[in-house]
Amino acid sequence: MKTDLFLASRILSLLLGLMIFASFFVIVHAGERGVLMRFGQVQEQVLDEGIHPIIPLVNTVEKLTVRVQKQEISTEASSRDLQDVFTDVALNWHIIPEQANLLFQQIGNIDAAIERIITPSIQEVLKAPLSARHATA
Repeated sequence: MKTDLFLASRILSLLLGLMIFASFFVIVHAGERGVLMRFGQVQEQVLDEGIHPIIPLVNTVEKLTVRVQKQEISTEASSRDLQDVFTDVALNWHIIPEQANLLFQQIGNIDAAIERIITPSIQEVLKAPLSARHATA
C-alpha cells in the first residue's frame, strides 16, 4: 500500500515536471507561422516551422496558417439594364509568411481577415455594374 502510494506520487511528479518543461517550448507546424507576443505585444520576429524556446507567462504564440486557402462567395449584382446577375466567386489567397505578425496585429486571426478584408473586397468589385466593368476591361 505504501509503495503503491509512493509510486503514484513519483509518476505524478514526473508528469507534472514534463508539463512544466514542455511549457518552455512551442511547436510551429508545417504550413504555419507563429506570431510571437511578449505580454500581449506583437513582436517583429515571426516564428518559422519547428520548435522554438519561449518564456512561459511572458511570451505567447499565435499560430496562423500560410497555406493557400480558398474562399467562396455567392453574390448578386445588377447589369446596366437592371438584370439581376448571380455570381459565385472563388478566391485563392494566402498570408505572406514574413508579414504574419502585421496581419495579426492590424486585423486579427484568419477569420477576421476573411470577414474584414476578403469578403468586403470581393463584394465591392462585384457591386459595380457589369457593363461598366466590361467597358474598362
